[in-house]
Amino acid sequence: MIFTAYFDESGTHAGAELTAMAGFLGDRRQWRKFEKRTGKLFKRFHVDVFHAIDVRRSDKDFAGWSVDRKIEFFDEFQHVINETLESGVAAFLRHEDYRYYCGGSRSAKVATICWQVATDSKSSHSPTPGASVRGRHPPPSL
Repeated sequence: MIFTAYFDESGTHAGAELTAMAGFLGDRRQWRKFEKRTGKLFKRFHVDVFHAIDVRRSDKDFAGWSVDRKIEFFDEFQHVINETLESGVAAFLRHEDYRYYCGGSRSAKVATICWQVATDSKSSHSPTPGASVRGRHPPPSL
């Protein structure tokens, strides 16, 4: 069986004190179910593109949303994820720990280290940053 994972990172910009990387794993059938159900969810909530930061800031498709509406959306979204996909994973790296263990060297990219922690691997391949979930289509494959 072939699995596809989609990851996104946050906090790799200058001045960030914490980097996070999270993602989800599923096979082709699971991603089709995910796309179908998120498409319906996004249509019902009038969401074209999902970025968590937009929900937090009440920006773009989430402008004017009440806290209750955000909770309702996230509650339904997490049910779709839990009921359709194989697994989810997240990793966090404090920048002071990065500086301590890597000596501040930029040769070891923060996102790559999070990737290794999230996937429990020593692979230096990291996902494309800035991925987003759009309507019925997940971000580009790794």
